[in-house]
Amino acid sequence: MVAFVWLESFDPISIGEGYYLQANRQVAAKPYVLLRQALEHSSKVVVAKYA
Repeated sequence: MVAFVWLESFDPISIGEGYYLQANRQVAAKPYVLLRQALEHSSKVVVAKYA
């Protein structure tokens, strides 16, 4: 993960492609849901590098 940024300051067109992550096992599902909800409530997005 690189940073949490405000949704209003983020231009998705400048990034190119966007990706959505999700858990592949039930054990990891709850942390992903909690993170997604926290980001929605704070109006932030995550900028990350994926290799």
